[in-house]
Amino acid sequence: MTTNDGSPHPPSFMLAALGAVVFVSLIITGDAITSVMTATNVIEVPNASPLIPIVAIGAATVVWGLIVIRGIRRRGSFGTATIAGLLASLAYLAGLFFSSLGSGIAAAAVVTHNMVNGYTLVVLIAGVVTAAATLALSRASGETPQWPWEQHSDDDE
Repeated sequence: MTTNDGSPHPPSFMLAALGAVVFVSLIITGDAITSVMTATNVIEVPNASPLIPIVAIGAATVVWGLIVIRGIRRRGSFGTATIAGLLASLAYLAGLFFSSLGSGIAAAAVVTHNMVNGYTLVVLIAGVVTAAATLALSRASGETPQWPWEQHSDDDE
């Protein structure tokens, strides 16, 4: 039989990776719902590259992940989650802008469209929610949760 003398918590990069998967999934789902609700596309500019939103989501995910890893190591709170969401949405806008410049289209039009139609708000909400959940998971004790009356001691036998 082997014993684990290490910490019961998974490494911070593993928690951040799991949170990042959920973050990206929420952005994609939220963008789809926003697209249906507003009857617009994520990128409305003609001849735009399909890589523009991919670069933007990638930039947002990298920034989100760096802040969450730092937050896990420093036992961050909801304030850290809010900062992660805000900076991820700014990175999303920067990714849209700079990848649009490379496509030769009006970068300001792409960024403005995303801000006005709520796509950036989706990134903000997804960033805050997933960062808060990831930070809460990192603070968990690693044991099976039990009600106070379910805890057994050696005297109960």
